[in-house]
Amino acid sequence: MNCRFAIPVVLSSQTSDLQRILEDLRLAKASRVWLATGIYNDKEKQAKVFSKLKDYIAFFKGNGIETGVWFWAFQVQGNKTFTHIHSFEGTSPAEICPLDTGFRAFMQDAIRAIAAMEPDLIMFDDDFSLYHSGTGCICRHHLERVSKELGEQVLEEGLFQRAFGGGPNKLRNALIKSWGDSLREHAIAMRQALDSVNPNIRMGLCLCLNSYDADGVAPGELATLLAGKTRPFLRQIGAPYWAASWRDRPYLEEIVEYERWQQSQNANKNIEIWAEGDVYPRPRYKSPASYLEIFCTALMASGGFDGMIKYMFDYTSSADYERGYLERHVRNLPVYEKIGQWFGNAEGRGIRVYFNSCKLKDTDFTGLPVEPYFINKKASYSQAAEALACNSIPTVYSGVGNVGIVFWESARNLPEEAFSKPMILDIAAAKILAEKGIEVGISSFGEFFKPNKMLFPDGERVALINKKASSVKIEVSSKARICSTFEDGCVASFSYKNQAGQAFLIFNFHSGICVGDFWRNYRFAKTIVEFCTRNNAELPVYAFGNPDLYVICKDDGMHRSIGMWNCFADEVNEAVLHLDRDVAEIECLNCNARILDGRTIKLDHLSAYDFAFIRAKFK
Repeated sequence: MNCRFAIPVVLSSQTSDLQRILEDLRLAKASRVWLATGIYNDKEKQAKVFSKLKDYIAFFKGNGIETGVWFWAFQVQGNKTFTHIHSFEGTSPAEICPLDTGFRAFMQDAIRAIAAMEPDLIMFDDDFSLYHSGTGCICRHHLERVSKELGEQVLEEGLFQRAFGGGPNKLRNALIKSWGDSLREHAIAMRQALDSVNPNIRMGLCLCLNSYDADGVAPGELATLLAGKTRPFLRQIGAPYWAASWRDRPYLEEIVEYERWQQSQNANKNIEIWAEGDVYPRPRYKSPASYLEIFCTALMASGGFDGMIKYMFDYTSSADYERGYLERHVRNLPVYEKIGQWFGNAEGRGIRVYFNSCKLKDTDFTGLPVEPYFINKKASYSQAAEALACNSIPTVYSGVGNVGIVFWESARNLPEEAFSKPMILDIAAAKILAEKGIEVGISSFGEFFKPNKMLFPDGERVALINKKASSVKIEVSSKARICSTFEDGCVASFSYKNQAGQAFLIFNFHSGICVGDFWRNYRFAKTIVEFCTRNNAELPVYAFGNPDLYVICKDDGMHRSIGMWNCFADEVNEAVLHLDRDVAEIECLNCNARILDGRTIKLDHLSAYDFAFIRAKFK
């Protein structure tokens, strides 16, 4: 198996006895347990909790289970004297600003007390961020830092629009710097407290949704500061329960892509990386076990993870109340083994997604309806990755791939080698490249407008049912190949090859506005495939007409391993997989399939929220 498992246990509400928990950990083949606890201002309550924690640590370590302690980074129960995080949306009722020196000293005392119990690891939860419950922190401590940085008094009134209502500016930079510095200082202080007791205990953190873009410090840097002399580790952000319960429910494949992108940001840095297999709030009628298994198996096939934290034990009910997560995990253990064999030593194939971290400081929001929620929740995802993943087109996050794709602000820092392959752009990326002097086939960029339908040369009409569609009035080169238009004749998508031989496919939609399910469109998939084929960059595998059929593809030289996850409520019947190489024979896992011809495979059936794997041997 190419993945380790860890399972959290909540001290405050777990009603199972320790022996039962140990038996279930062993049943799941989990090598690590996370003991989740609270940090309390009430000394008597804290003493009781820590007494229980000490007993749990001794029990699990004594039984050969690596044992970690996991708790909130900035939340303290029962204290009203610390300075709370004050975001653009308002004051957090629970989270404390890391610049509060009294709070920092309080947490150092807690760290020293926990270290004395000799756990193997300590992990802060995903509130080690200034974006956990709001957007940034503009409390008096942070504004003092910003004012000092700029040499002028900075007031809260109108601050968000002044910083984020247009292009990059000094105020925005100063805000982001103050956030990053406060997190660095807190991490250093926590490690110092731990080192004073035991420098060999490992310390890491869980990431938050905007950790890579807006906190002002890279997650890998925070993990390294917390680690001291030990190996850094982090738990990424992105969980299957998001698809079940979030306000703007991301799709399962979008969550998997987000986890895969994060892994690529820390690959080859000696950082231990764990995925967030959370099914909060449990039981299964709130978060299905099938979501967790799709998430788990897809990330195993993708590779690069040291482990998976699978939140399979109920936080609030008895151990026998909900066994479904654990039962499915155990049933799939042989599948995990096979995934490791097929995908473990193979190289990813697909369209190369370019998506940068730390974009916020340089993002131009001019003309966009920017608001704190958008920066906090939606700007973190790659809409480019979503456009491919929901349309059954495989992606990669390293190398150059056979084709590249970049949307919006990530176009500002494209590596030179990206232009050696055909590129797929949204209108925002096209404009950025044009401003950099790269010929993309557009002679003028006009005003935004809201389109309703796309018209295709074959006569097909596609309604844009997502009302967030936003396009730009453009004039394109006479040498452009028009792929689709809007009802008023304005170009909706086109391909173009410039005099330097650089080939582009441009969708006239702004991905900063076209969020959510906008990219789930059969014709987007066909347009992309046709562009790749015309430019001699055929995709390794693709399939048409199956909503949210997610695909990962890898080659090992002799074989192609294809993973398929049906992230939709309809079954998939007789899906046709098109490959770019002839295959001689196939092996199937959890499905039936057959070769139609050398480069076409038919998958007979795939149930809703299930997965299947095919390993094809090349001719």
